[in-house]
Amino acid sequence: MKDPGFALRKAYTTALSGNVTSNGKVVPVYDRVPNDAKPPWIKFGPAATIDESDKDQYTTEILASVEVHTSFKKGGGKKQADLISNQITQLIIGQ
Repeated sequence: MKDPGFALRKAYTTALSGNVTSNGKVVPVYDRVPNDAKPPWIKFGPAATIDESDKDQYTTEILASVEVHTSFKKGGGKKQADLISNQITQLIIGQ
């Protein structure tokens, strides 16, 4: 089995970096979030791989998690995360 995890994260990072915004600001994309990061941010979470290879070809199914982190001093809700998630989905469909 060949693990495509790195190639997939690299492609998603390229597709998302600088292209997702919230309230007029670019939302950063992380594999590992630095201690001084301020929300919102996008983080690649765990991934599960299923090897479906046979003697003729390598085939791997991947279930990858892309997390959107937000925070609010008072109030807040899921709207900001939903708007960011929608942008992510539009950018990675077909990647």
